[in-house]
Amino acid sequence: DATIQVALDGASISTLTTDENGNFSLVIPVDMSSTRGDHIVTVLYNGDTSWLGSQRNATVTTWADVDIQITFVSDNAIRSDPTHPVRIEGRIDEVGGSGNLLTELSLVLMSGNNSLPTSNLVWDNSTGGFVIEFTADRYLNPGDLTLELSSERDDVRYLNPSNTSDEMFLRVRATFDVEFSEIEWGGHELNGSVTVRDYFTSQIIPDIAIEAHMRNDSQVDPFELFLSGYTNAAGVWQFEFEIPESLPPLSDQDHWGTMSLRFNSTSAELSDDSRSDLSRKIYAIEYEPQAQTADSVSYWMYGLVAAFLVVAGAGAWILYSRRRDTIDELAEIFSYTAELLAAGDAIREAIFNCYEELCGVLMAHGHLRRDFETVREFEMAIRKAMPALSDEALTALDNMFEVARYSRQELGDSHRSQATAALQRTVAEIQNASQVPLEAA
Repeated sequence: DATIQVALDGASISTLTTDENGNFSLVIPVDMSSTRGDHIVTVLYNGDTSWLGSQRNATVTTWADVDIQITFVSDNAIRSDPTHPVRIEGRIDEVGGSGNLLTELSLVLMSGNNSLPTSNLVWDNSTGGFVIEFTADRYLNPGDLTLELSSERDDVRYLNPSNTSDEMFLRVRATFDVEFSEIEWGGHELNGSVTVRDYFTSQIIPDIAIEAHMRNDSQVDPFELFLSGYTNAAGVWQFEFEIPESLPPLSDQDHWGTMSLRFNSTSAELSDDSRSDLSRKIYAIEYEPQAQTADSVSYWMYGLVAAFLVVAGAGAWILYSRRRDTIDELAEIFSYTAELLAAGDAIREAIFNCYEELCGVLMAHGHLRRDFETVREFEMAIRKAMPALSDEALTALDNMFEVARYSRQELGDSHRSQATAALQRTVAEIQNASQVPLEAA
């Protein structure tokens, strides 16, 4: 039943009485006005006729929560375009205490599993605001993105960690490669395709809405056919205009008029200038002449012989050129991934992205099925695209992908070095193979 006095930073806050075992307890609430940092709690017993007095001090620490606010996110950011960067503005306030505006905190910015740069973080000490600005890289998919901004614990200023999130829409500047057949004499159809790629990186862009219009320019008897669809995983939309056999053929210009093709897109992921460029262009359709058809009937044998000679003379060059294009695209992916790893990027993420881009290129050039299921098919596709690649280099690549995809252990510097070495060896062998004379190829 001893009487105990408790003080905080020298100010009395409570008087307690011990229980029969000499114990006592006290909860000291930390109100909103409490300052951050260390405080001294003093417990005093003055004593009585039987016991001497005693005093003890203890240090307690007050931490403050912080409130992160994102006040602005740019709505015109374009992937890989330094003239249209991602810009994020905000402020951080201390919760309670003096309600200070906080600056010079360590911030981390993420979007899904992608770590976004904060090296261009700028603080305004007069307003307490901050600005983060960066160019969105090739690994961010266009469309809706969730930005997650976190502040780390500050042990010097006694600030707890905090986080917030906001939404952003990322666009992409695109190019469109339009190919289509001529209208054969007596034909009732026209086939073609549209390939959509990133203007800056040539990456394929899937899931882009494309509309195609085939129409004449007649003001008296207008006619139009319409098709729409989306680009596939290889960034390609294939289309086919067809009319019933019971109608006059499309080659009958007296009936249908002279036709042309126009395209547009409603995908918000595309930048405004990309959609405008696509819709502005008019593609003239070529028609097979009737005389050419008659000649082909009379002189088909001569044409067959000539075609055989042309194919025999140019076949090797065409095959070599196509293979060279594929190899150049693959080499660029290998080189870029090696640069990312050397620069310290996340190992598993960089290798995953490398694998996905390799699959896209191999599919686009017909080396890999779009619905392939086994690692063996991927290996065979690599071998088919790059037959000069040694077994050792291919094995090193297989090991790199296997560790990244299936290993559950933390990937460290040794894995980074092995992956970089595998990629660099592959690039070196590709460069050496490119020195082989055309005749050998």
